[in-house]
Amino acid sequence: MHGLAFDIAHLLAGGMVVVSFLLLYQDRVYALLNVFALHSLVLALAVGWQAYIQEARHLYVTAGIALIFKAVVIPTALHRIVQRLGIHRTLEVVGGVGRDMLAGTALVALAILVMLPVTAGADALAREDLAFALAVLLLGLLLFLLLLAILYVWNRRRALLEGEGTGATTYSEPAPVTKSAARPSLGATAATAAAARPAAPAAEPVAVPIARFRTSYTRGHDTYDDAFSIENANGDFLGECGVGISETIGATAPKNVTAFEVWLFDKNDIRTITKVIMSDHAFFDDALKAKLAPKGEPVLAREGETIVLETATLIINAEITEMDYGEASELPDTSYFERFTIELSAWAKEGETALPGPGEGEDLLRY
Repeated sequence: MHGLAFDIAHLLAGGMVVVSFLLLYQDRVYALLNVFALHSLVLALAVGWQAYIQEARHLYVTAGIALIFKAVVIPTALHRIVQRLGIHRTLEVVGGVGRDMLAGTALVALAILVMLPVTAGADALAREDLAFALAVLLLGLLLFLLLLAILYVWNRRRALLEGEGTGATTYSEPAPVTKSAARPSLGATAATAAAARPAAPAAEPVAVPIARFRTSYTRGHDTYDDAFSIENANGDFLGECGVGISETIGATAPKNVTAFEVWLFDKNDIRTITKVIMSDHAFFDDALKAKLAPKGEPVLAREGETIVLETATLIINAEITEMDYGEASELPDTSYFERFTIELSAWAKEGETALPGPGEGEDLLRY
């Protein structure tokens, strides 16, 4: 069989392998479930096309089961379970994304090397489809092993955090909504915004504050990694934000943290926005700064500094409220943090209001 039918079958089988690689790439639970649904959809299309070109009606039943249950029912149920259990956070990528992808590539090559010689007497479509099927099966086994390793690491980390305490404080009450037509002053803080303000002419707000979180790091907390769920007034999950250790220097224990990363995940956005808060030494060290550049936009740590993270529907104002550098004769000055406290203010965008320009964003969003 050749021509268009062969090309479409080849495309769908190859698409299964590509989407399997996307499953290996994901580092968020919600994104992983979405790609799983896409994988099931491609599977249903591939089986349906085989049913059409082979005139095998029983395969339509298989395609329908894959479409209804695997692509719709199961992902929807898993989304609800994840939201109820509150486990919609970053997955620990075991070994790193690069290594996982290389391992997946090696498995695909192995599948081709094994299946093509064994099926030398079959037609071209059967040979290639069997090779693709074995590749998808091996990639699925790799993903399963990675998920088991992730679960193990996550349980270990949770046990450590429960033993040491996270040092995080959550302000569950919503921050006030400013409906003034004029912009808030640049120097206003979250605490000032909570105080009563004079009445102002009603206007549609650009963003509605939802909640505030405070998290603190003290040297010696080597597993520091705090994350907070962002929910609206109805309890619907909107996203997640957090702060964790990004880079350390020196080989002494406890770790000498020279940079933190603050991140924002929006369930309605394909990106996870990350900014790296660096010590003086890290920020002005070209080699260290270049090393951290792939993680996110670099920001120089300054007490009172506010870092803005923005996605499709969420905004985070991260204000550094307290920071102190440690001192060690064997390390450069201002190279690692002794204490670090940051407050995260979550905002939900409303309406189709145009976003402010680069020079206006911080003035408008700080409150």
